This record gives sequence, C-alpha cells and structure tokens, in this order.
Amino acid sequence: MEIEDIMSSLMATFLHSPGVVAQSQTNPPTPITEILHPPLMVSIKTEYISKNYRHVVANPGDKVVVFAWTNNRTEATAYNSRNKTVGRIPADILDKEGSKPVTNTEICMATSDQKHVSLGRVKWKEGDYIRVWNKESRKHAMIHGIGFNLATGEIGEFDTSSFSLRVIN
Repeated sequence: MEIEDIMSSLMATFLHSPGVVAQSQTNPPTPITEILHPPLMVSIKTEYISKNYRHVVANPGDKVVVFAWTNNRTEATAYNSRNKTVGRIPADILDKEGSKPVTNTEICMATSDQKHVSLGRVKWKEGDYIRVWNKESRKHAMIHGIGFNLATGEIGEFDTSSFSLRVIN
C-alpha cells in the first residue's frame, strides 16, 4: 500500500506542476483563407439553406459576391445582395464558370476601434484594412455597406456611426 500512495502522490505532483503537459495541446489547423483581388460575382446553381447565421442563404439564380475561398476552396465567404445575407457558402453550389470580377470596391483602413459590435456586422480594430462594397451614404454623414476584413476574413454589414474608415484606393 505504501508504494501505491507514493506513486499517487508523485503523479498528483507531476500533473499539477507548471509546464507539464498531461494532454496533447495540438490545435486543429486553421482554415486557410485565399482572399480574392478583386472579388467575384458568382451565380448560385442550387438552393442553400444555411446551417446558422454565419452562412449565406441562397436560391438558384441568386448572384453572390465572393470575397474569399476557405477550407481548400470548399467554401466561399460571400454576400447575397438579394436577401442581404453574409457569411460562408459551399463552393460546389457556385457556378464559377460565369463569374465576373467586382471592380466597384474600395480598400479602407479603420481609423479607430469599433465601439459596438452587433450580430451580422463585420468586426475590426484600428488599422485593419477592410474591402468595402455596396457603400451608400446615409443621414448625418454616416456610411453603410458590406465590409470584408482582410486581416480576419470576417464579413458583414457596417455603418460608420461610431468609428470611421479612410479610403486607401
């Protein structure tokens, strides 16, 4: 019994010592994002009902703007202008043959951190570069549009009510 007590004590000490790894700490690989310059306008071949709010909802014939490919080109980060959904969509339902470049985008730099972030909005910090599309001016010099954060790969709507963007190109 004494040896078992000593072994238990040693194991407890060993497992709780700083710097000791008791389990594998490997993280799953981060999906590689291939950012498109310029983005592409692509048609949808089949209906897609999203898994959650981070995916695009689409019907056949909808046009989406693809800002990036992810997960070895199996998914696209996109915006559907018909129903104003943003997020990911499976690449196999996109008609890539008829795609056209979207040239009416701007690269902007956030000049301050965002103060309030809500669901469906693109997030960024001061200094991040944002590809802006479908930008429109609103009341009180506020601008609204779709933004793709080139640093994080996040996409969403934005407005400049609590921060500002400086156009780079």
